Amino acid sequence: MEFTDDPGIHIRPGGGDKASLADIYIFPDLDVLSPGSRTGISAPEGKINGSLLTEFAADGGGSLILGGEDSGKTALMKVLARRYLEAGFYPLYIDGKSLRVPRSEETEELFHTEYRLQYTPPSLELIERDPPEKRVLLLDNADRIVTGSRELGTFLSGLNSL
Repeated sequence: MEFTDDPGIHIRPGGGDKASLADIYIFPDLDVLSPGSRTGISAPEGKINGSLLTEFAADGGGSLILGGEDSGKTALMKVLARRYLEAGFYPLYIDGKSLRVPRSEETEELFHTEYRLQYTPPSLELIERDPPEKRVLLLDNADRIVTGSRELGTFLSGLNSL
């Protein structure tokens, strides 16, 4: 079963085939925090349904998803990856637990390498032909990236130039 369909648990409804993540996933309502807020205590801008995050990418925006351990962030990213793909985007999933933050001059090569690992050669041709705005980075476990905040900040701000 594909990574984006794997719910991470074995569920067999009615004794049949294993359920996919898409079969059982319910989008959560997310607190919208003001820029710079990391407490998560209040939601000054209200709530949105997680299914709306694909619209932010279509508008050229980004989202940062924060939550406690086992709160469903990875499941949300998996479902969003499939939705982005269906909407004509090229999602790239990277797990921060295994990410070595590159120097700024290596960032572009890191993403090309990751795309080559996750997509077939015909798909890569489409990705390279389409504008960069069609590429969506899903960086999971960003809190587990082992690096200083300065390097991570430089890396994340450098993503806008790709």
